[in-house]
Amino acid sequence: AGTAGQGGGGGRAAGASVGLVGVVVGVVAGALLVKDFRFDYGAAYSSRLLPWHYSRSALWVGQAGSLLLWAWFTLLLAVVFRYRPLRGVFGEPGTVAAGRQSPLREPAFRTLMAFGCFLLGALTFAADPMAASVAAPANGSGLSPLLQHPAMLIHPPIVFLGYAAWGIPFALAVSALVTGQLDGRWAREARPWALFGWTVLGGGILVGAWW
Repeated sequence: AGTAGQGGGGGRAAGASVGLVGVVVGVVAGALLVKDFRFDYGAAYSSRLLPWHYSRSALWVGQAGSLLLWAWFTLLLAVVFRYRPLRGVFGEPGTVAAGRQSPLREPAFRTLMAFGCFLLGALTFAADPMAASVAAPANGSGLSPLLQHPAMLIHPPIVFLGYAAWGIPFALAVSALVTGQLDGRWAREARPWALFGWTVLGGGILVGAWW
């Protein structure tokens, strides 16, 4: 019970952050779909003539939208890592319960959340996707013709999911350094996440080659 309760407050806060950032993603995506140009981001990357599916892809075209998606995936995978480790999925020994007892898991989880907070800070102070337009235009600037390709509907989300997944091996390496446990444990725990990130990014590269 003590192990299960360890870091419970942090887990709940992480879950809340996933939900709240998900709300922001939904609001920005909805504004793009309905052509609401009161947001500067929507005015910059969508227009009334842009088809709805490319209006949806405009969510991850700009810097602010890309960072928002990356932050959301990072926080989501941090929660998955905390409660549903991948050990056993790729032939690794161990169970979910054994993964929770790992002394590396909580420090790595904190590292992931710190990186998520960094991304949220960048969104807040440097690239706010919900910044209001000074004067909402009648029509937006639209999306570059180079970005109006079917691959743009899936390529960036795949890539940012891969980036978020690779944050977990990094966090485990940091955890091993901080705790001084430099044996093979961190590499064994990182391996399934590295394989997952490699697979996802590989798929993203293939879609990008098609584009």
